[in-house]
Formats: sequence, C-alpha cells, structure tokens
Amino acid sequence: MWAKANINTMLNHSLNTFHRLPVPWLALVLLLAANTNADDLAPAQELFKAVPKAAEEHGPLAVEKLRSLASQLEKGVVQKTTYDQETSNEDLLEAVTYMLKTEEVIEDILNLLNDQRSEFINLDNVAHQRDIVRSYLACMTELVRLSGRLRYYSFDFFSDVGYDLEGNPQDYAALIDLYIDYNNSVGSITSLQLLLETLDSQSTFQLSDHIKGKILLLARLTREIQALPFLVEILRNKNIDPELLILVIDTIRHLGLPQNPLPDGPSALTPPVITGEELLDVLSKINTEELSVADQQRWQGLQDWISRRNRFGVQGEEFRFGQAVVREGDWLLMKNPSPYNRFTDLYPGLFTHAGVVTTAVGKDGRRRFVVVDLPEVENAIPATPVEKFVERTLDFVILRHGDPGTLKKMGNVAKAVIGNKSKFDLNFRTTAIKKLRGQNLEKRLIEGYCAGLLLLCAQETQKPLKEFFPIEEHPAAGNTLKNLARLDVSMPSRFLSPTGPFFSPQLKMIYRCHTMYSPRRQIEQTIYDHFARGMRNKQLEPSLSWYQSLRLNVAQAAETNAALSRVIANAAGVNQNIDLVAAAKLGAVIQSLDLIARGASANYKKIRNAFRLDVFDDLEDGPQGDQQVNQIVQSRREHADLFVRWEAGVLSPRELRVALVNYYIDQGCNQLDEAFFSPPDDAEDNPTAVQISP
Repeated sequence: MWAKANINTMLNHSLNTFHRLPVPWLALVLLLAANTNADDLAPAQELFKAVPKAAEEHGPLAVEKLRSLASQLEKGVVQKTTYDQETSNEDLLEAVTYMLKTEEVIEDILNLLNDQRSEFINLDNVAHQRDIVRSYLACMTELVRLSGRLRYYSFDFFSDVGYDLEGNPQDYAALIDLYIDYNNSVGSITSLQLLLETLDSQSTFQLSDHIKGKILLLARLTREIQALPFLVEILRNKNIDPELLILVIDTIRHLGLPQNPLPDGPSALTPPVITGEELLDVLSKINTEELSVADQQRWQGLQDWISRRNRFGVQGEEFRFGQAVVREGDWLLMKNPSPYNRFTDLYPGLFTHAGVVTTAVGKDGRRRFVVVDLPEVENAIPATPVEKFVERTLDFVILRHGDPGTLKKMGNVAKAVIGNKSKFDLNFRTTAIKKLRGQNLEKRLIEGYCAGLLLLCAQETQKPLKEFFPIEEHPAAGNTLKNLARLDVSMPSRFLSPTGPFFSPQLKMIYRCHTMYSPRRQIEQTIYDHFARGMRNKQLEPSLSWYQSLRLNVAQAAETNAALSRVIANAAGVNQNIDLVAAAKLGAVIQSLDLIARGASANYKKIRNAFRLDVFDDLEDGPQGDQQVNQIVQSRREHADLFVRWEAGVLSPRELRVALVNYYIDQGCNQLDEAFFSPPDDAEDNPTAVQISP
C-alpha cells in the first residue's frame, strides 16, 4: 500500500531530523549538476553561484546581486509553471518536479547560509565588520522572503494541479509520490485538502484507499503542523471507515496533539484545533470487534496514550509540534512586522521578539511546555502553550545551548518568573535585569524588554555572556537616538536585540520554520522599514490628533498622582508600572504608524477581493448586497487600468499582486513621510495638531 522512496530520497530526507541537514557546497554543486537539467535550474544555479561562500565575502554588492537574481528566479518559476487546458498530465508533473527541485535548492542555500552565522565572531578585527554583518542579514532576509514567496505561489499551483490530476488515479498517485520524494509540506496540505473535499458525499471523485494511504503517509513524513486542521476536519467527517479513522488519529498524535489551554492562561488565545478529550470520544464510538487484530492493538495504544496525556499533560523532556521539538531552556527568536528590528546597528534584524521555553503545571495538574516572554502591555509575565505562541509569528527559529545543565538552568529561571509582575522598559535597558543576578526571583519585579528576558536566563548559568550575545550591538546610527529622544525614549550605548543570539556558536539552531509569504505583511513591514530609515536619516516631527494630545496631557497629570496613574493604565490596557508620558508619546507615534501600515494592507485586501471575477456570486439580494456591489465597482474604478488588463487576462495573478502591493507600499510610505517627517500642510491652521518635543 505504501509508496517507497528511492535511495536518493532516503539519503536526502530523514524522519529523525528536525530540519534538512546542511549539505556541503560541493555536494550542492553535484546535486545541481547531476539531478537536474542544467537549463531547467539555470536561475537557481546562478543564485547559488552568487551566494557568498564564507562570512568575509558578504557585502553590499552581493546583496544587490542576490536581490536581482531572486526576482529573476521567481519570474522564471511562474513562467515555467503556468499552464493551460491543453497541457498534458506528463507536462504538469514535470512542472511540479521543477518547482520542487527549485524549492529544494533554495532551502539548501538557506541552510548553508545559516551555517555561516557563527563565523562572524571571528571578524572582530576585520575592517567594516558591521557592514559585513549587515550584508549577511540582508542576504538572509532576501532569501527567506524568496522562500516564502515560492511557498505562497506553490500553494495555488499544487492545488490546481491536484484538481486537474484527480480524475486520473495513476497520475495523481505519481503526484503524491513526488511530494513524498521531496518531503514537501505544501504538497501535504493541498493533498489533505483535496482528500477532505472528496469525502463529501456530493463529490464527483472518490480517492482509492491506496491514494488515501499515500496522502496520510505524506502527512506523517512532512509533519507539517499546518496540516493539522485538515486532519481534524477529516476526523469529524462521517463518511470514513474505522480503519482510516484510527490512522488519522495516529497521524495527529504523530504531528503533535495540541496541549490543553492553561486554566489560568491568557483568555485571548484561540482554543486548540483538537483536544485529547475529543479524540477519546471519537475512539470510544468505534466498534473494536469489527477491527483486525492489528487495528485493535493500534486502537488500544492510542486509547492508553491519550488517556495519560489528558490526565498528566506532556511527560518527558521534549514536546513536539509539527517538525519542531522543544526542551526546557530553548530560546525562540521570532519575527513580526515591526520597526524595532532596524533600531539596532545590526539591521535588518532577523527577529523582533524572543521567548524562553519551560514547563508549567496548571491548576488542573497537567504539565505543559510553554513560552515565557516579557510582554509590552500586560502587568505580569505570562506562560503560553508553545504551539499557540508561535501561531502569532511570521518566522521563528529555535536555538538550544549545547550544555544540558545550562539548558536546564535557563528553563528553571524562566519557570521561576511566571506570573511575576513586569515592567516593560521603553528605553531598552537591561540595568534592572543585571541587578537580579544571583537573587531569589520569587515575586520580584522583572523590568526590561524582550531580549532582557534572555539575559535574565543567561546570566544565571555562570557562563560568559559572550556565549549568548557574541556580537556587540549598538543603536542604529544617524538621527535614531535624537529622534527617539523626542519621544522620551533612549537607548543605551550597548544594546541587546533578539537577533544577537543568532550568531552564537554555542546556541545550536535545532529548527527553522518554513516562512509563508503574505502580501499584507510585506506591505506592513516595508512601511515599517521606511519609518526606521526615516528615523536614521530624517528629523522626526510627528503631530498629534486632538485625542492623542488629550491623552498626553492626562498622562502628564498622572505623573504626580499614583491613583490616577493606575486608573489610566488599567483603562488603556497597559502595564501599571510603565512610564505613562513616554508611553503616551511613543503610543501616539506607534498608533499612527500602525494605522498607516495596517490601513495600506487592508486597502490591498479590499481591492484584491474586488478584483475576484466571481465576487458577485457571493453577494446576497437586497439593500446590503446593492451596497456591496457599489463598493466593489468603486474599488475596481480606483485601479481601472489594472482591472481592465486583469479581466482581459493580460496580467497574471503574480503581476497583479506585485502591482497592487507596490502601489499600497508607495501610498503608505508617502502618508508616513507626511505624518512623521514633515509638518502637515495645514499645521498652522489646525489647532489640534500638537508637535511632540523632547
């Protein structure tokens, strides 16, 4: 029943690794030369040649060349995988193979660049070391974005190919075999989605048990956590037999059964997609007498394992969610759209936030693996189930110190501060953190920022801090400090960011997530980056609205009134210990910045939805539907030139996306400049516009 991978697949893909093993440069050359038609992968080969082979080879010219080649490669992929109704099944499978091979090369290049990260500590005496490091970070950022864009595109491409091949069982099975050979997680998700649709009683096609087995094998091989919702929907379908039901439940266990929410944990978290209680309920309804002996044994094994998990929580030293496996003391470095990753002189920072993994036993007696972080707005340090925590992030890596004792110590420190009162330091200082070294942390106020929590854990290990923060960081140059001062925000001369630990040889990268591109997130991050460049190169001159001005005045009044300060903090939903005046000034800027960035991305979404050729099919009759029609027509008129070409089929989906993304990036950046770096034209005539001064 099961498809067997060939010997090359057995060498290149392993279920026992958390991420693809790095391949030596020579091996990658041989891979490109031997396994692929040279003409087919010429763009990937050019990109490979342009990637610096050692830390000291990085520089601005390499970044520009990579950026250009990445764009060419993406265009080439789209061209080679675009097809029409006349395309044969054989050609479709060849196009899928091309996409899979290209993605594999990009993934291997990313892994090889990741292997260079520990080389930069040897460049202390090399001229222009900071420029070299910044160029490396820019190369990494460009390739991560390319990988994310290809992954984004492959979702639609693989879905379309699946629908076109599902009517031919032999060719569809060959498609699944390709996904298995390349251990492709997007192929796993799109295959499960199609399987779910065919289980519908109204479906035209029904997949054979043989193909269903292949799809579930693929899910088990890739361990893609994003496949979990589709497995759950299959599980809840009434049209599957008990044998398949047992296999689906075991696949969920294999990927990682989500942890139950903490009884006293964050209330804003969405519930897990499935719980052990629901799985036990499904198992209890299976008539085991009709099962084979082997399935009866599998049923009993699942029953016992899930029962223990429901009673005691996660046992043992590790917790798996998808391809990632965490232990107490692991560090999570994460990235979300933010301007802060460019305030350090090591920009563009790969990460904007950080947390530490530990375990916590809730009031229900269940043990959970959680992430502890220092929040900006809450009054106490939370503990969040690790798989729920990473749902909120674009990109993340997991780092692990090589010494088990050090790892355990850091996990214990993180555990000790769960629930402690916290104060987010808007000035990015670690002075208060350093004073806690060697102290009993029970009920102590933890004052710092996200990277400060990493320092809190590291300094208790008695290891040299250079093991954890090997490259010294400073505030970004130019006008950054002067502009921050206008917001009552300062930065110390030595700075810790979530990106710094990435360069540590002692912190092994045990997992790197596969980033998914998002047009809206690209718009937001580009606008944030534009703001950070303005903070370096221009003079900040933001104006406050009437509401923001009132909030600043109230915050200033609360400086000498503790009771009023607590009331305002609670009403605003911010930490009670925070500097309200600085928070009001910084909050006014961040609020306006977020409105611009998120407004631009929301406008993109509105226009892109209006461009859907089937958008009118979903509208209801009546006044509300008429209003929606008018809004859609107006949205199309805003970009009439693009819509005409899109409707005529002149523009490809990618070309339309690029045009709209660039339009709203330009619009957002122009709005940002007007709001922050030059006074509004009507500032003198607008009495509610209040300039922020130092």
